[in-house]
Amino acid sequence: MGIDVVATAKEFQKHAESGYLPENLAKEMQNLSPADRLAVAKQVAWDMQQKPNANLPKIEFYDSGDLKSVEKTTKSGNGEFVDHTVLDKQGRTRMEVKTANMKESYETSTNIEIKEKDENGKVTHNFDQTVRVGKSGDVTVTYDDDKYTYDKTTGKRVSHVEKTSWGSRNIDFDPKTGHEKSAVETNAKGTVQRTYDSSTGKIRQEEFVNNNNTTETVKYNSNGDKLNSEVRTPNGSRLTTFSPSSGKPVHLEMRNKKGEVESSFDIVDGKYIKK
Repeated sequence: MGIDVVATAKEFQKHAESGYLPENLAKEMQNLSPADRLAVAKQVAWDMQQKPNANLPKIEFYDSGDLKSVEKTTKSGNGEFVDHTVLDKQGRTRMEVKTANMKESYETSTNIEIKEKDENGKVTHNFDQTVRVGKSGDVTVTYDDDKYTYDKTTGKRVSHVEKTSWGSRNIDFDPKTGHEKSAVETNAKGTVQRTYDSSTGKIRQEEFVNNNNTTETVKYNSNGDKLNSEVRTPNGSRLTTFSPSSGKPVHLEMRNKKGEVESSFDIVDGKYIKK
């Protein structure tokens, strides 16, 4: 004996209207036989067309009757919010798009968030952008765009590329441990390259190339404790040695452009004692 298609379609719509998660709605359809699933999907589509319901999310189906997407729009205060979810035929979320439009007395703003996932549910792309328009017409755009890749064997992350309104960052990971191996970051001040112990994930060295015509090398021990920092300028360099246990500076050497030590200090309780 077959199902009551009309009643099943109404029950599905009731669950969608009450806020069931898209993946749970997809399971409802998958629990039906292929023939019943397609019949219910067509009935839901017919109901939405013939009897529009403002409280019901927009729903799309694949030709098979599997749930394809759900879009919910809500209004609160001075804002309108839209959540759009795209699923594959197995009922797994593959993309989420969220938008928010706000109208205030001093500005209007639009925010969009896009999240893409692979078949294992891992995030492969995450994009977040906000555009603000002030009362005087000035426009501000901020964004953060992240992309991730994973090792097919271990499932662990192997790269993370991030581009933002302030700069960029490129991180490589060890596919076996999942720990960071290296990273390059660029911002308004310059560029820094970081090297890590991939077995522990602890930082070992940083190389700064600053826009003020200086460079700096910072070295760490195997525990990630800072050992020393050398800042180089066209006129010479400054080498500071740190205590691994306290993290405080304990020695300072000032060198000229030839690398010769011009002055040397021990640092005790914040006081510089010339040697």
